[in-house]
Amino acid sequence: MQNVNHDDSVRDMLVGILRSMWALITTDSNRKALIIMFHEQPLLKKEQTSWIIDTFHSVIEQIAELLEERVQRGELRPLNCRLMARQLSALFQSYLFERVFILGEHELSEDSKRYFLANIDFLLECWK
Repeated sequence: MQNVNHDDSVRDMLVGILRSMWALITTDSNRKALIIMFHEQPLLKKEQTSWIIDTFHSVIEQIAELLEERVQRGELRPLNCRLMARQLSALFQSYLFERVFILGEHELSEDSKRYFLANIDFLLECWK
């Protein structure tokens, strides 16, 4: 989340976050590690898989903080920012699972970009 431009519109900020997350997860080494973890999950110990959960929780907290900043600036309604971050994260994780781990998509396609934009726009309508 270090590359977030705090002067961007909320929409552009969220698009940037999702693109950064996509790029991080779809790097060859991360994608392969996650595929192995999903495949071998029953054989792994909790401490071997907790890093991915901890990472996602950390990202959700960071997004919640960014959203709270936007609430304080009057750009979003005062809602539960952690829940808002979880909504965005759930949207991303479900789509990522489908596109990357089931369909094997590694590049952010035009269809994926349209999907993310449509969903971000919808969430922003609910949050403003």
